[in-house]
Amino acid sequence: MKRRDVLHWGTSAALGWSATSALKACRRLSPSSLLQLSVEETRGLESAGVIGTDAYYFLKDVGKTFSGTTLRLIIEDVPATKAAWELMQDEFTPLTGIDVQWDILPLDRVLGRIEQDIAREAGTYDIMYWDQAWIGRFVNIGVNPKELLENSELRYPNYDFEDFFQSLVANVASYQGNLAAIPYDIPIFIMFYRPDVLEELGLSVPTTMIEYLATIKAISEAKAPQIYGTLGQWKVGHYSLHCNMTAWLWAHGGSIYYADGTPAINDDRAIAGIEYMLAQRPYAPPAATTWDWYGEAEAFRQGRAAIMISWGEWFPWFESSSGSPISGRVAVAPCPQEVTLRPASECGFGEVPGISHQGGSSLALSRYSKNPDAAWVFLQWLTSPDVITRTTILSQTNSVRRSTYSDPRLQLGFGANPRVANYFDVTLDAIENRMGTEPHLPNWIDLGFDCFPVELGKLMTDQQSTKTTVYKMAEAAARATEAL
Repeated sequence: MKRRDVLHWGTSAALGWSATSALKACRRLSPSSLLQLSVEETRGLESAGVIGTDAYYFLKDVGKTFSGTTLRLIIEDVPATKAAWELMQDEFTPLTGIDVQWDILPLDRVLGRIEQDIAREAGTYDIMYWDQAWIGRFVNIGVNPKELLENSELRYPNYDFEDFFQSLVANVASYQGNLAAIPYDIPIFIMFYRPDVLEELGLSVPTTMIEYLATIKAISEAKAPQIYGTLGQWKVGHYSLHCNMTAWLWAHGGSIYYADGTPAINDDRAIAGIEYMLAQRPYAPPAATTWDWYGEAEAFRQGRAAIMISWGEWFPWFESSSGSPISGRVAVAPCPQEVTLRPASECGFGEVPGISHQGGSSLALSRYSKNPDAAWVFLQWLTSPDVITRTTILSQTNSVRRSTYSDPRLQLGFGANPRVANYFDVTLDAIENRMGTEPHLPNWIDLGFDCFPVELGKLMTDQQSTKTTVYKMAEAAARATEAL
């Protein structure tokens, strides 16, 4: 159910049973097929694969005490997964003798498996991948990593928890100040555009909400149906539609809840944001109401629009997609400036308004793990500064650690391509200054993944009015808080 479905690598099951075929599929369909550096070429001064480093001796001496242990990780099919799996095969497993089975699944199936495991307290999964929307529901299941770091005997060398973006620690891995996981990835909205189309039409990159709507209108009037002004991940009943809506909601000063926990989704600001989304519909292909993030991204890759606000991790795929008319013709920029923003202090349940909707995720050590010490060693290695930076380079995606963006390896790997360098700059700005975060109440999954997309779908397909839509959404939002 996540925007990364286009990056699915044919892996409907764990790497443990079909690693070879899965990785062959990866190379055909994911940005990882665009690797500029090999695993060996990404090694740095602190890599565990370099003999003599502190990490090398930690895994060889401490990690080796768990040799023969089998761990199980459940994770979404995201770009960094393949890179991390290859790094594990290269250094972690040879040095420790710990075998890790990876269950790599679409997001909805990850959620289903985790809920089953938790309900039975089975401990099937030692480490779980959590979407940011789930943190309120699962916060009591994950072991606080800062508490684990107090054990000096099992502490990974130079781990530096403070290096994680604190906004991600607070908004992706915590709920109401309770830390339960470690940030792992950070898909976030940025703006994609075609410089060649804008130049042809004498248009500038839009920087305000008024300019954005005027620009996509001008493009559509000049070039549709061959090239539309914009696209949308407006699939009826799909979480992607809700994600798109929140960007415009927040950009017009709206929010889903007020600070006192009452619904704000039906106030004047919310209505203005939702109507702004509706105003874009004439300048997108009619099929946009059938697209989730995958359909939207594929349409952009096919050259069907000149501007799109969507998940930044699509950029490497657009940049070097074989046979695509837009390969080498895509640039990125910050999303247009919001009309106004409601302060987070005036919102409820951890909601933080910002046009750059984040879909970050975290990794949690399950309280039900049967091998918690071995799992903690692996989880630290997987989220260490070195491994996070290397997976960023190998998968050409964003990093949850600040140090990655100043790491010489990142500069060496992509500095020669100004479009890629700008992509990282724009992404960093979005994380630090423009990031929007959904509410994290325990029942949020039911709203964001079910009720809201259904009602918004009726709106986008002309089955009900804006007023009716926000009224029904507000009713559902109120019900979700009744038991809290």
